[in-house]
Amino acid sequence: MTASITAVVTLVSTNARAQFACVGTLGASDVTCSNTGATAVPFLQDQLGSFNLTTTSSGFSNGITTTSVDGNVTATNSGINADMLETSASGLGNATSNNSGTIGTYISTLTGAGNATSTNSGTVIQDITTIAQDGGNALINNSGFTSAITTSTVPGSALVSGSATSINSGFVANVISTTADGGGNATTRNSGIAINGMATVTSNGGLGSGAGTATGINSGTVDTILTQTSDGGNAITINSGRIVNAGFGPGIFSGAVDGGNATTVNTGFVNGGIFTGSGMAGGDGNAITVNYGTVMGPVVTAAGVAGGNGNASALNAGKIYGTVDVIAGVIGSASFTNAGLVDGTSSGGLAINLVQFDPATPTTLNILPGSRIVGQVILNGDITDPFAVGTKVNILSGHDISSVLTFGGPGCGCGAFGGLMDTGAIVNITGGAPYVINEDTVAILDPTSFAAADRNVVDVTRTITSLVTSRLTNPAPIGGSGSMAIGFAPSGNVARDMANDAFSGIPALAYASNDRVLLSNPSFTAADGTSIWAQGFGGQRIQQADAPTLRSVSNFYGGVLGIDKTVQPGLRLGGFIGGGAIKSTIDLNSGDTSSDIGFGGLYGRYAMGRAFLDFSLLGGYSSNDVKRTIANNLVPGGYEYAAGKYNGWFISPEVAYGFQRSLGYNLTLTPSARMRYLAAGFGGYQEVGSSTNLTVASRTSHNFEERGEFKLTHTTNATPTEQLQLSGTAGLIALQRVGDSNVNTVLLGQSLAFATPGKASIVGFYAGAGFDWRNASGFSVFGAAEFTAMSDQSQTITGRGGVKVSF
Repeated sequence: MTASITAVVTLVSTNARAQFACVGTLGASDVTCSNTGATAVPFLQDQLGSFNLTTTSSGFSNGITTTSVDGNVTATNSGINADMLETSASGLGNATSNNSGTIGTYISTLTGAGNATSTNSGTVIQDITTIAQDGGNALINNSGFTSAITTSTVPGSALVSGSATSINSGFVANVISTTADGGGNATTRNSGIAINGMATVTSNGGLGSGAGTATGINSGTVDTILTQTSDGGNAITINSGRIVNAGFGPGIFSGAVDGGNATTVNTGFVNGGIFTGSGMAGGDGNAITVNYGTVMGPVVTAAGVAGGNGNASALNAGKIYGTVDVIAGVIGSASFTNAGLVDGTSSGGLAINLVQFDPATPTTLNILPGSRIVGQVILNGDITDPFAVGTKVNILSGHDISSVLTFGGPGCGCGAFGGLMDTGAIVNITGGAPYVINEDTVAILDPTSFAAADRNVVDVTRTITSLVTSRLTNPAPIGGSGSMAIGFAPSGNVARDMANDAFSGIPALAYASNDRVLLSNPSFTAADGTSIWAQGFGGQRIQQADAPTLRSVSNFYGGVLGIDKTVQPGLRLGGFIGGGAIKSTIDLNSGDTSSDIGFGGLYGRYAMGRAFLDFSLLGGYSSNDVKRTIANNLVPGGYEYAAGKYNGWFISPEVAYGFQRSLGYNLTLTPSARMRYLAAGFGGYQEVGSSTNLTVASRTSHNFEERGEFKLTHTTNATPTEQLQLSGTAGLIALQRVGDSNVNTVLLGQSLAFATPGKASIVGFYAGAGFDWRNASGFSVFGAAEFTAMSDQSQTITGRGGVKVSF
């Protein structure tokens, strides 16, 4: 049975208790009461028994109070309420308050053994309070505006309470407070704004079961976060938002006071630092801090603070501007793993402090790639104490920039200096990067630049020799009748003009245009068969990270001027000169190398019917500037830079054999096999500019390269005096590094020898395409591009193009 009453008029009363009331038959019916008009008196609904009570108001009210004993109570306001919204079920029923309008004072939702729920998407001038008193759950969900949020559970006669949960996606002008007293869990979730922060607390475990878990989760903006438990409960704080902390103390406090575990995970921004502690009033428990975000202030992780037992561990893969302290209990272990930035400049220069209550406490420091430390690093241990255990320092090298890490210093105030030697630390370095240990200092070298230098010479010289020998495989100029005519040549004046244009495009050789003997020599006749060509080239090589090396990118470019002629039937010889530049950069700003190169050589072809034998000899020099970035924890800013200069040379002979086979339809297939040897010298040098300069000895590398290629050529005569040749190539390539590949250096006064990084033997494939357009004047334009992929995860793209003049 249900009773329903709707108020649509304004009611006036001078008696505070003579309010507008909507009362059903006691113990006999559910009651629903609605207000869509205006009432100047408080809007009351009372019921006894286990029947449900519902109040709704979409008009004007002067306070809404809905109470019951064992039935469910629901009050909903979507209008204007000048006073409070009170909903209570004192017995077994549930109490629910909903507001999407305006509340002039507060919302209060109270239950005995039932659940208490408050939902606000409107405006509440004062606070929202929700309490479950005798084992029920309490929940507040706010997406609107309110002054404060208080959600709590209180144990009843059974000494056990339910869970308390606060959810905010709106605006809270003061504090979000969530407490569970008596063994229940407390959870706060904020994705909105809480000006004075959020507090989540559990205590007084019921029936000896211990306190529940306190969990604070923030993805919005708050002032501070307090997450605390006692009586063995766990405290968990997760932040992915902003903690502005306008006051004092840590921005995040995660504490398990009387035992229990404390955990903090931050992926957002925290001002004021982080404290994660267990056993602050005694008891055992572990403390864990994980940071992937940014923390402005110290990060302290402590287990067994008041003498209990427990392990303390911290991981940083973000940024911490302050000291990192990791402290274990009396019986426990401490560890800190760093793959991010720890900058102790604002904390008196102390970056990491691993000093324990007891020098015998097992302590571990893990340094991963990406670790950046600015300030002192203090280790645990004491070689004068026979029971002490030195800190284990595990460093995973490779895939990172060069680094220098010095341990110890007076910053800890611990008597000893906390270095490698006075603490008896054990250092383990894995990952493959070269390193030295000198007293309290560990220096690790990024070897990427040495690997890049070797492969750059291989790729650039391959591009040059391919460019040169490709000029031998093009068809001869065509005659005016469109026939293939090796003996065709333009008039002497045209030839002279063509040569002038070709040479004037290359500043270093522009003087040749004034050489009347060269350009007007009567020997430049059709029968002579002389060609002058100019060609530019460029390319990019990308080497992915591999083993200890970082990803690197090398760009190169240059120009070549060549001349060749037929010296006897079937034999054509030529020569060339050129220059270029190489720029290599390494990821993470680890370093770069700039090189200028000059080169020259000879080339030729011996034709044997449809078969041919190509040969070339390339030689050159290089001038190289090397820069290296070093992460050093004891220099301001944490970085220093070293630079060096050296000269180099290279020589590369190549031989190739192939033959041409006509496929008809103006198609020609040319299989060929090539073999090349490359010797490259790299001069020694001494770096300058850093406190840990590297000395590098000269070295020579030796490489063999083999290529098997198929080239398909299609030739068409666009007009009687013009010809277009299109070609495509595909092939396999193999490269072997032979001989002694060691790089000999001196770092921190110690000899450091290591093998040149990279695989000694690799294979790959390449494919390319090109064009060659020419006309009867003897002038041609050509271009080509090629892509190479190798088994060491490197890719190279090259392009070339130029002009050729035949006499």
